[in-house]
Amino acid sequence: MSYWRKRANKVIAKVIEQEGTEDLDALEKSIRASYPFGDRAHWPYKVWLSAVNQTMRQLRGGGYKPTPKDIRHWWVPEERIADDDVEI
Repeated sequence: MSYWRKRANKVIAKVIEQEGTEDLDALEKSIRASYPFGDRAHWPYKVWLSAVNQTMRQLRGGGYKPTPKDIRHWWVPEERIADDDVEI
């Protein structure tokens, strides 16, 4: 785990401890407002966004969220699938 991720996780955990998890929308606003790294730019900001999104997904009960690369890999246009290619 990187330096930035560790710091982000500590801040997020502190906010969750203070706010609780009853109102997730309010919690997410509080977490996003507590950005600890100065300017919202560059690598620290990307790590922060990733940590916040991962935490909120876990709190909301979401599981794996596919990336655009996964979706392109799984999706095959219908015109590329011929009827005789499908075995029943």
